[in-house]
Amino acid sequence: TYKAKGVVDERHQRSLGGTGLSPKADSVILPLVARADVVLLAGYDPIEMRRGWCEPFDARTWVIDVSTRPPRHGVHRVDRSLVGDVGHTLSALAALAPRTSRPAWDESVSAGRASLARIFSPEAHGWGPRAITHALRASWPDDGLVTVDTGAHRIVLSQAFESRVPHALLQSTGLCTMACALPLAIGASVATGAPVLAVTGDGGLDMCLGELATARDLGARVTVVVIDDASLGLIALKQRQERLPELGVALGATDYAGLARAMGLHAFVAEDVHGLGRAIAASRELGGPSLVHCRIARDAYDEVL
Repeated sequence: TYKAKGVVDERHQRSLGGTGLSPKADSVILPLVARADVVLLAGYDPIEMRRGWCEPFDARTWVIDVSTRPPRHGVHRVDRSLVGDVGHTLSALAALAPRTSRPAWDESVSAGRASLARIFSPEAHGWGPRAITHALRASWPDDGLVTVDTGAHRIVLSQAFESRVPHALLQSTGLCTMACALPLAIGASVATGAPVLAVTGDGGLDMCLGELATARDLGARVTVVVIDDASLGLIALKQRQERLPELGVALGATDYAGLARAMGLHAFVAEDVHGLGRAIAASRELGGPSLVHCRIARDAYDEVL
C-alpha cells in the first residue's frame, strides 16, 4: 500500500506500486485482489484507504492478518489473525511456502504493471504532475531520502515514483497530514547530514512557509520542489466530481522562487523536465536549502485521479 511505499524495491516484477490512494490504480489492482486465493496483510492499517478498500476481498479468498495486535478496525473481514512480530512471522511463512510457479497469475500481474505504467506515464504534452514525478525519479539518487506531502501530488507519486531502496521515503500515513514534507525533510537532513528532496504542493507549503527560515538557519541540505496548481487540487476535484460549486479551494499566485530567495535560499523556476533536472542538479551541488517552483495547470490532475 502507499503507507508501505519504500519498504520493497518497486522494480520487482510483482510490485504494483503504492496502492490505496488512486481510483485509477484501484481499477487495475482491486480486480487482482478479488481473484487471489489468499491475501496476506502484513502490518496493514486500512485507515485513510479509499472506499474501494473497505471490503475488497472475494468471499472465497482467505484473508490472513499479520500484525502486532489483533485487528479491531471493522473495515474488512479477517479469517485468521497472526499476532506478533511482523517480520519474523513473514520469514516463518516464507520458509513454509511451496516454491511453485503460477504462469497465469504472473502474466496477470505483469499486465497490471504494464497498465499502471501507462496510466501514470508522463503527460503527452511533456509537463504536468506525472512528468514532474518521473523527472524527479530520474534526477534523484536511488538511495536519496525523499519526503512527500499530503495532496494530489502524493497520489501521483505513490504510483509514478519508483522506490528502490528501503525506508528512503518519508510521509504521513494514517493521519494524512498536510504540510509535513518540509519539516520531515529538515529533520531527516539534520539527523543524517544527507541531502533530502521534499515534494509538496502549493497548499501544503503555504501552511508552513516559515519553515523555509528554519531550513536556512539550520543549513539543512533540503531541496523543496513545490508543484503549484494554484488550488487545493484534490479537494477541488472532489467538489467537481460531486457536482458541487468550487468553494474555498482557489489559491492566489505566489512567487515561491522569489520568496525563497528573499529568505536566503537558492531558488529556481522549472517549466519543463529538462529545466527541473538542471535545477535539482544545481541544488545538490550548491548545498544548503533550495526551492524549485513548478507551475502546472489547475486541472492537471483530473485525467489521472
